[in-house]
Amino acid sequence: MKTKNEIKSFIISHNATLAQGLNKLNSNAGATLFVIDDDNRLRGTMTDGDVRRALLQGVRLEDPINQAMHSAPFVTHVSSALEERLRLMHAHGVRHLPVIDDSGFLLGIEMLQGSVSTALLPNIAVIMCGGLGSRLGHLTHNCPKPMLEVGGKPILERIMCSIIQAGISRFFFATHYLKEKIECYFGNGEKWGVQIEYLKEKKRMGTGGALSLMPYVPSHPMLIMNGDILTEFNIRHLLDFHSMTNSIATMAIAEYCYQNPYGVVRHEGTMLLDIDEKPTNSWFINAGIYVAEPSLVEKVPQDTFIDMPTLLLNAKKKGETISIFPICEKWLDIGREPDYRSAQRMIQCSQTPTKTREASCNTKEYL
Repeated sequence: MKTKNEIKSFIISHNATLAQGLNKLNSNAGATLFVIDDDNRLRGTMTDGDVRRALLQGVRLEDPINQAMHSAPFVTHVSSALEERLRLMHAHGVRHLPVIDDSGFLLGIEMLQGSVSTALLPNIAVIMCGGLGSRLGHLTHNCPKPMLEVGGKPILERIMCSIIQAGISRFFFATHYLKEKIECYFGNGEKWGVQIEYLKEKKRMGTGGALSLMPYVPSHPMLIMNGDILTEFNIRHLLDFHSMTNSIATMAIAEYCYQNPYGVVRHEGTMLLDIDEKPTNSWFINAGIYVAEPSLVEKVPQDTFIDMPTLLLNAKKKGETISIFPICEKWLDIGREPDYRSAQRMIQCSQTPTKTREASCNTKEYL
Protein backbone atom coordinates (compact mmCIF):
# COMPACT_ATOMS: atom_id res chain seq x y z
CA MET A 1 0.00 0.00 0.00
CA LYS A 2 1.16 3.50 -0.82
CA THR A 3 0.84 5.80 2.17
CA LYS A 4 -0.77 9.23 2.04
CA ASN A 5 2.60 10.99 1.88
CA GLU A 6 3.64 8.83 -1.09
CA ILE A 7 0.54 9.58 -3.15
CA LYS A 8 0.14 13.34 -2.79
CA SER A 9 -0.11 13.70 -6.56
CA PHE A 10 -3.26 11.53 -6.51
CA ILE A 11 -5.05 13.54 -3.79
CA ILE A 12 -7.09 16.70 -4.29
CA SER A 13 -9.15 18.89 -2.00
CA HIS A 14 -12.94 18.96 -2.21
CA ASN A 15 -12.58 22.76 -2.55
CA ALA A 16 -10.80 22.41 -5.91
CA THR A 17 -12.39 23.22 -9.24
CA LEU A 18 -12.95 20.83 -12.10
CA ALA A 19 -10.18 22.60 -14.03
CA GLN A 20 -7.70 21.96 -11.21
CA GLY A 21 -8.72 18.33 -11.14
CA LEU A 22 -8.28 17.97 -14.89
CA ASN A 23 -4.80 19.50 -14.72
CA LYS A 24 -3.84 17.02 -12.01
CA LEU A 25 -5.22 14.11 -14.00
CA ASN A 26 -3.22 15.17 -17.06
CA SER A 27 -0.03 15.14 -15.01
CA ASN A 28 -0.82 11.63 -13.73
CA ALA A 29 -1.66 9.72 -16.90
CA GLY A 30 -4.21 6.98 -16.35
CA ALA A 31 -4.63 7.81 -12.66
CA THR A 32 -7.60 8.27 -10.36
CA LEU A 33 -7.88 11.32 -8.11
CA PHE A 34 -9.01 10.90 -4.52
CA VAL A 35 -11.07 13.79 -3.19
CA ILE A 36 -10.69 14.54 0.52
CA ASP A 37 -12.23 17.13 2.82
CA ASP A 38 -10.43 19.42 5.24
CA ASP A 39 -10.34 16.63 7.85
CA ASN A 40 -8.73 14.17 5.42
CA ARG A 41 -11.89 12.11 5.04
CA LEU A 42 -12.43 10.52 1.64
CA ARG A 43 -15.33 12.19 -0.17
CA GLY A 44 -15.06 10.58 -3.57
CA THR A 45 -12.92 9.72 -6.58
CA MET A 46 -12.61 11.24 -10.02
CA THR A 47 -11.24 9.92 -13.31
CA ASP A 48 -10.74 11.62 -16.64
CA GLY A 49 -13.89 9.89 -17.88
CA ASP A 50 -15.87 11.39 -14.99
CA VAL A 51 -14.70 14.86 -16.07
CA ARG A 52 -15.69 14.36 -19.72
CA ARG A 53 -19.13 13.02 -18.82
CA ALA A 54 -19.75 15.96 -16.48
CA LEU A 55 -18.80 18.46 -19.17
CA LEU A 56 -21.27 16.89 -21.60
CA GLN A 57 -23.95 17.34 -18.92
CA GLY A 58 -23.25 21.07 -18.72
CA VAL A 59 -20.85 21.23 -15.78
CA ARG A 60 -18.21 23.93 -16.30
CA LEU A 61 -14.50 23.79 -15.58
CA GLU A 62 -14.85 26.52 -12.96
CA ASP A 63 -17.45 24.49 -11.04
CA PRO A 64 -16.58 22.57 -7.83
CA ILE A 65 -15.00 19.17 -8.26
CA ASN A 66 -17.82 17.46 -6.36
CA GLN A 67 -20.08 17.99 -9.39
CA ALA A 68 -18.03 15.45 -11.33
CA MET A 69 -16.62 13.10 -8.71
CA HIS A 70 -17.95 9.63 -7.94
CA SER A 71 -19.25 10.00 -4.38
CA ALA A 72 -19.57 6.28 -3.60
CA PRO A 73 -16.25 4.72 -4.65
CA PHE A 74 -15.06 1.23 -3.89
CA VAL A 75 -12.96 1.31 -0.71
CA THR A 76 -11.25 -1.16 1.57
CA HIS A 77 -10.69 -1.09 5.31
CA VAL A 78 -7.20 -0.82 6.71
CA SER A 79 -7.67 -4.17 8.42
CA SER A 80 -8.33 -6.07 5.16
CA ALA A 81 -5.76 -8.52 3.81
CA LEU A 82 -3.80 -7.81 0.63
CA GLU A 83 -5.40 -10.81 -1.09
CA GLU A 84 -8.87 -9.41 -0.40
CA ARG A 85 -7.86 -6.00 -1.75
CA LEU A 86 -6.50 -7.47 -4.97
CA ARG A 87 -9.62 -9.60 -5.39
CA LEU A 88 -11.80 -6.51 -4.99
CA MET A 89 -9.74 -4.54 -7.51
CA HIS A 90 -9.88 -7.26 -10.13
CA ALA A 91 -13.59 -7.91 -9.54
CA HIS A 92 -14.54 -4.28 -10.09
CA GLY A 93 -11.92 -3.39 -12.69
CA VAL A 94 -10.23 -0.68 -10.62
CA ARG A 95 -6.49 -0.01 -10.52
CA HIS A 96 -6.45 2.23 -7.45
CA LEU A 97 -8.24 1.30 -4.23
CA PRO A 98 -8.47 3.78 -1.32
CA VAL A 99 -7.70 2.41 2.13
CA ILE A 100 -9.71 4.00 4.96
CA ASP A 101 -10.24 3.54 8.68
CA ASP A 102 -13.47 3.37 10.71
CA SER A 103 -13.90 7.16 10.50
CA GLY A 104 -13.44 7.32 6.72
CA PHE A 105 -9.98 8.87 6.91
CA LEU A 106 -7.86 8.20 3.83
CA LEU A 107 -4.77 6.30 5.00
CA GLY A 108 -3.34 5.21 1.68
CA ILE A 109 -4.01 3.72 -1.74
CA GLU A 110 -3.57 0.16 -2.93
CA MET A 111 -2.30 0.08 -6.52
CA LEU A 112 -2.01 -2.72 -9.01
CA GLN A 113 1.65 -3.15 -9.95
CA GLY A 114 2.53 -1.09 -12.99
CA SER A 115 -0.89 0.51 -13.26
CA VAL A 116 0.56 3.99 -13.68
CA SER A 117 3.21 3.02 -16.19
CA THR A 118 3.36 4.29 -19.76
CA ALA A 119 3.92 0.93 -21.40
CA LEU A 120 3.64 0.62 -25.16
CA LEU A 121 0.11 0.13 -26.42
CA PRO A 122 -0.94 -2.40 -29.08
CA ASN A 123 -2.99 0.25 -30.90
CA ILE A 124 -1.94 1.80 -34.18
CA ALA A 125 -2.37 5.43 -35.25
CA VAL A 126 -3.49 6.63 -38.67
CA ILE A 127 -2.75 10.27 -39.49
CA MET A 128 -4.53 11.83 -42.46
CA CYS A 129 -1.97 13.80 -44.50
CA GLY A 130 -3.45 13.84 -48.02
CA GLY A 131 -5.36 17.12 -48.09
CA LEU A 132 -4.51 19.89 -50.53
CA GLY A 133 -4.42 22.66 -47.93
CA SER A 134 -5.84 25.07 -50.49
CA ARG A 135 -7.16 27.49 -47.85
CA LEU A 136 -3.57 28.20 -46.83
CA GLY A 137 -2.85 29.74 -50.22
CA HIS A 138 0.77 30.07 -51.28
CA LEU A 139 2.04 28.31 -48.15
CA THR A 140 1.05 24.92 -49.55
CA HIS A 141 1.95 25.43 -53.22
CA ASN A 142 5.14 23.41 -52.76
CA CYS A 143 4.61 21.95 -49.31
CA PRO A 144 1.90 19.61 -47.98
CA LYS A 145 0.07 21.19 -45.07
CA PRO A 146 1.25 18.64 -42.45
CA MET A 147 4.85 19.56 -43.33
CA LEU A 148 4.43 23.28 -42.59
CA GLU A 149 6.70 24.14 -39.71
CA VAL A 150 5.39 25.48 -36.42
CA GLY A 151 8.12 26.45 -34.00
CA GLY A 152 10.80 24.80 -36.14
CA LYS A 153 9.04 21.43 -36.50
CA PRO A 154 6.53 20.16 -39.06
CA ILE A 155 2.97 19.97 -37.77
CA LEU A 156 2.97 16.25 -38.52
CA GLU A 157 6.06 15.67 -36.38
CA ARG A 158 4.44 17.42 -33.45
CA ILE A 159 1.33 15.27 -33.84
CA MET A 160 3.37 12.09 -34.06
CA CYS A 161 5.44 12.92 -30.99
CA SER A 162 2.32 13.56 -28.90
CA ILE A 163 0.99 10.15 -29.94
CA ILE A 164 4.32 8.50 -29.13
CA GLN A 165 4.10 9.95 -25.62
CA ALA A 166 0.78 8.15 -25.21
CA GLY A 167 2.52 4.82 -25.86
CA ILE A 168 1.73 4.18 -29.55
CA SER A 169 4.66 3.18 -31.76
CA ARG A 170 3.03 2.01 -35.01
CA PHE A 171 1.83 4.58 -37.52
CA PHE A 172 0.17 4.78 -40.91
CA PHE A 173 0.36 8.09 -42.77
CA ALA A 174 -2.35 8.50 -45.43
CA THR A 175 -0.70 10.60 -48.15
CA HIS A 176 -1.66 12.09 -51.50
CA TYR A 177 -0.64 15.69 -52.25
CA LEU A 178 3.18 16.04 -52.46
CA LYS A 179 3.45 12.73 -50.63
CA GLU A 180 7.15 12.31 -51.47
CA LYS A 181 8.02 15.23 -49.17
CA ILE A 182 6.40 13.46 -46.23
CA GLU A 183 7.96 10.09 -47.04
CA CYS A 184 11.40 11.63 -47.50
CA TYR A 185 11.30 13.39 -44.13
CA PHE A 186 9.86 10.58 -41.99
CA GLY A 187 11.04 7.46 -43.81
CA ASN A 188 10.20 4.32 -41.86
CA GLY A 189 10.19 6.13 -38.51
CA GLU A 190 13.49 4.71 -37.31
CA LYS A 191 14.74 8.17 -36.30
CA TRP A 192 11.94 8.39 -33.70
CA GLY A 193 12.07 4.75 -32.66
CA VAL A 194 8.71 3.93 -34.24
CA GLN A 195 7.36 2.11 -37.30
CA ILE A 196 5.79 4.20 -40.08
CA GLU A 197 3.98 2.81 -43.13
CA TYR A 198 2.16 4.74 -45.84
CA LEU A 199 -1.35 4.56 -47.25
CA LYS A 200 -0.74 6.08 -50.69
CA GLU A 201 -3.88 7.54 -52.23
CA LYS A 202 -3.80 7.52 -56.02
CA LYS A 203 -6.79 9.84 -55.88
CA ARG A 204 -8.32 11.81 -53.03
CA MET A 205 -10.28 9.42 -50.85
CA GLY A 206 -11.22 11.53 -47.85
CA THR A 207 -10.43 10.99 -44.18
CA GLY A 208 -12.59 7.87 -44.08
CA GLY A 209 -11.90 6.44 -47.52
CA ALA A 210 -8.15 6.27 -46.88
CA LEU A 211 -8.82 3.56 -44.30
CA SER A 212 -9.77 1.20 -47.15
CA LEU A 213 -6.06 1.16 -48.05
CA MET A 214 -5.10 -0.50 -44.78
CA PRO A 215 -3.11 -3.65 -45.62
CA TYR A 216 -4.90 -5.53 -42.86
CA VAL A 217 -7.71 -5.06 -40.35
CA PRO A 218 -6.13 -4.17 -36.99
CA SER A 219 -6.84 -6.32 -33.96
CA HIS A 220 -7.21 -3.38 -31.56
CA PRO A 221 -8.98 -0.01 -31.70
CA MET A 222 -7.08 2.47 -33.85
CA LEU A 223 -6.45 6.15 -33.32
CA ILE A 224 -7.30 8.32 -36.34
CA MET A 225 -6.25 11.95 -36.47
CA ASN A 226 -6.24 14.76 -39.01
CA GLY A 227 -2.78 15.93 -39.95
CA ASP A 228 -3.36 19.63 -39.25
CA ILE A 229 -4.23 19.56 -35.54
CA LEU A 230 -2.22 20.38 -32.45
CA THR A 231 -3.63 19.75 -29.01
CA GLU A 232 -2.52 19.37 -25.40
CA PHE A 233 -4.98 16.74 -24.23
CA ASN A 234 -3.77 13.32 -23.10
CA ILE A 235 -4.45 10.93 -25.99
CA ARG A 236 -4.26 7.96 -23.65
CA HIS A 237 -7.31 9.29 -21.82
CA LEU A 238 -9.26 9.15 -25.08
CA LEU A 239 -8.21 5.55 -25.65
CA ASP A 240 -9.15 4.61 -22.08
CA PHE A 241 -12.50 6.38 -22.43
CA HIS A 242 -13.30 4.48 -25.63
CA SER A 243 -12.35 1.14 -24.07
CA MET A 244 -15.05 1.64 -21.43
CA THR A 245 -17.79 2.08 -24.03
CA ASN A 246 -19.52 -0.42 -26.28
CA SER A 247 -19.16 1.93 -29.23
CA ILE A 248 -17.82 1.16 -32.68
CA ALA A 249 -16.08 4.56 -32.57
CA THR A 250 -15.48 7.57 -30.36
CA MET A 251 -15.20 11.08 -31.81
CA ALA A 252 -13.36 13.84 -29.95
CA ILE A 253 -15.25 17.12 -29.88
CA ALA A 254 -14.27 20.66 -28.93
CA GLU A 255 -16.35 23.65 -27.90
CA TYR A 256 -16.30 26.47 -30.43
CA CYS A 257 -17.48 29.87 -29.26
CA TYR A 258 -18.48 32.88 -31.32
CA GLN A 259 -19.29 36.33 -29.98
CA ASN A 260 -21.82 38.23 -32.05
CA PRO A 261 -20.41 41.76 -32.56
CA TYR A 262 -23.90 43.29 -32.50
CA GLY A 263 -26.69 43.75 -30.02
CA VAL A 264 -29.32 41.09 -30.73
CA VAL A 265 -32.88 42.40 -30.58
CA ARG A 266 -35.61 40.22 -29.14
CA HIS A 267 -39.09 41.29 -30.07
CA GLU A 268 -42.70 40.23 -30.34
CA GLY A 269 -44.24 41.63 -33.49
CA THR A 270 -43.47 45.34 -33.48
CA MET A 271 -42.80 45.47 -29.72
CA LEU A 272 -39.27 45.50 -28.31
CA LEU A 273 -38.73 42.88 -25.59
CA ASP A 274 -35.01 43.05 -24.86
CA ILE A 275 -31.56 43.60 -26.33
CA ASP A 276 -28.79 41.04 -25.75
CA GLU A 277 -25.58 42.99 -26.16
CA LYS A 278 -22.93 41.06 -28.11
CA PRO A 279 -24.03 37.59 -26.94
CA THR A 280 -21.71 34.60 -27.13
CA ASN A 281 -22.92 31.34 -28.64
CA SER A 282 -21.12 28.02 -28.44
CA TRP A 283 -21.30 24.69 -30.22
CA PHE A 284 -19.49 21.38 -29.93
CA ILE A 285 -17.58 20.74 -33.14
CA ASN A 286 -15.77 17.75 -34.60
CA ALA A 287 -12.16 17.95 -33.37
CA GLY A 288 -10.79 15.67 -36.11
CA ILE A 289 -9.63 12.95 -33.71
CA TYR A 290 -11.23 9.50 -33.47
CA VAL A 291 -10.85 6.03 -32.01
CA ALA A 292 -12.34 3.31 -34.20
CA GLU A 293 -12.94 -0.38 -33.68
CA PRO A 294 -11.57 -2.81 -36.28
CA SER A 295 -15.16 -3.55 -37.36
CA LEU A 296 -15.53 0.05 -38.55
CA VAL A 297 -12.55 -0.37 -40.87
CA GLU A 298 -14.32 -3.33 -42.43
CA LYS A 299 -17.28 -1.07 -43.25
CA VAL A 300 -15.23 1.40 -45.31
CA PRO A 301 -16.25 1.16 -48.99
CA GLN A 302 -13.45 0.35 -51.41
CA ASP A 303 -12.16 2.89 -53.91
CA THR A 304 -14.67 5.51 -52.72
CA PHE A 305 -14.31 9.04 -51.40
CA ILE A 306 -15.82 9.30 -47.94
CA ASP A 307 -14.97 11.45 -44.94
CA MET A 308 -14.96 10.29 -41.32
CA PRO A 309 -18.16 12.12 -40.27
CA THR A 310 -20.10 10.44 -43.10
CA LEU A 311 -18.58 7.07 -42.23
CA LEU A 312 -19.67 7.48 -38.60
CA LEU A 313 -23.17 8.63 -39.50
CA ASN A 314 -23.59 5.68 -41.88
CA ALA A 315 -22.59 3.32 -39.08
CA LYS A 316 -25.02 5.03 -36.71
CA LYS A 317 -27.87 4.63 -39.22
CA LYS A 318 -27.15 0.90 -39.18
CA GLY A 319 -27.59 0.72 -35.42
CA GLU A 320 -24.01 1.18 -34.28
CA THR A 321 -23.21 3.35 -31.26
CA ILE A 322 -20.87 6.34 -31.62
CA SER A 323 -19.51 7.98 -28.47
CA ILE A 324 -18.19 11.51 -28.05
CA PHE A 325 -15.24 12.68 -25.95
CA PRO A 326 -15.01 16.42 -25.14
CA ILE A 327 -11.59 18.08 -25.32
CA CYS A 328 -11.20 20.91 -22.83
CA GLU A 329 -7.48 21.39 -23.24
CA LYS A 330 -5.94 23.60 -25.92
CA TRP A 331 -6.86 22.58 -29.44
CA LEU A 332 -5.66 24.07 -32.70
CA ASP A 333 -6.86 23.49 -36.25
CA ILE A 334 -4.45 25.07 -38.73
CA GLY A 335 -6.85 25.55 -41.60
CA ARG A 336 -6.25 29.07 -42.87
CA GLU A 337 -3.26 31.34 -43.32
CA PRO A 338 -4.22 33.60 -40.37
CA ASP A 339 -4.41 30.49 -38.19
CA TYR A 340 -0.90 29.51 -39.22
CA ARG A 341 0.49 32.97 -38.50
CA SER A 342 -1.15 33.00 -35.08
CA ALA A 343 0.31 29.57 -34.37
CA GLN A 344 3.81 30.83 -35.10
CA ARG A 345 3.39 33.81 -32.79
CA MET A 346 2.08 31.60 -30.02
CA ILE A 347 4.99 29.20 -30.31
CA GLN A 348 7.40 32.10 -30.02
CA CYS A 349 5.72 32.93 -26.70
CA SER A 350 6.57 29.37 -25.54
CA GLN A 351 2.99 28.17 -25.49
CA THR A 352 3.13 24.68 -26.99
CA PRO A 353 1.01 23.48 -28.63
CA THR A 354 -0.46 26.79 -29.77
CA LYS A 355 -3.94 27.74 -30.74
CA THR A 356 -5.95 29.97 -32.99
CA ARG A 357 -9.31 28.70 -31.83
CA GLU A 358 -8.95 27.36 -28.30
CA ALA A 359 -11.67 24.84 -27.62
CA SER A 360 -11.64 25.29 -23.88
CA CYS A 361 -14.85 24.66 -21.99
CA ASN A 362 -13.86 27.58 -19.79
CA THR A 363 -11.75 30.06 -21.77
CA LYS A 364 -13.56 31.42 -24.83
CA GLU A 365 -10.60 32.87 -26.74
CA TYR A 366 -10.31 32.60 -30.49
CA LEU A 367 -7.64 34.52 -32.41
